[in-house]
Amino acid sequence: MDISEEEGMAIKKDLLQSTRSTLDLLNNVLNWSKSQMDGLEFKLVPLNVYQLLSPQLLLFINIAGNKRIKVEISIDPTIEVLGNGDMLQLVVRNLMNNAIKFTAYGGTISVTAKAEQRSCIITIKDSGNGTPAKLSSNIFYLNGPASVGTACEKGVGLGLVLCKEYTEAQNGTIGFQCNDVSGTSFFVVLPSVQHAVTTTGELDKAVERNSSFGKSGLVQS
Repeated sequence: MDISEEEGMAIKKDLLQSTRSTLDLLNNVLNWSKSQMDGLEFKLVPLNVYQLLSPQLLLFINIAGNKRIKVEISIDPTIEVLGNGDMLQLVVRNLMNNAIKFTAYGGTISVTAKAEQRSCIITIKDSGNGTPAKLSSNIFYLNGPASVGTACEKGVGLGLVLCKEYTEAQNGTIGFQCNDVSGTSFFVVLPSVQHAVTTTGELDKAVERNSSFGKSGLVQS
């Protein structure tokens, strides 16, 4: 059967999305299984939020482009938190995956990290699917309902279970707020380390060369 170039590209995109979703699920299952069997063994160290999350956000800028979602980023490059790098990256990956999953084509996702008193607040906010989001605190537990995204992305809810477990293991808290019109904001609050100094890097360049689906902005506080 002959297919057009456009149909071929659509098939490749669907396969890539399916493969990425499967890998994300497998990664979450493996991490959760390990934590249940062996317990969590880790160290808390000073982490520069910008440097740690830049590689993750670079990846998600491209992934969001598949749904023509604009990603806006505002990270204070001087913030340091007391945490575990692998855990914090996993939390952000899962929250970004969810934001992309439940944002309609052409929507917007914003990622911010700012210092507030002795804490750092990381916020991932999506514009949703055009209708009010209805979430309960059960989403952080395995008895929470499964869900389907705006492009029929499937999930079992394990990602948010890990987000809660890993955030609390770093002496942090996680929560969310539903927008009355559309969309949801997730908040991760971690203890901060004061007087960090760093410079920005590849994320700035990615914003500048962002493709036609919409400009992503990086604002340094």
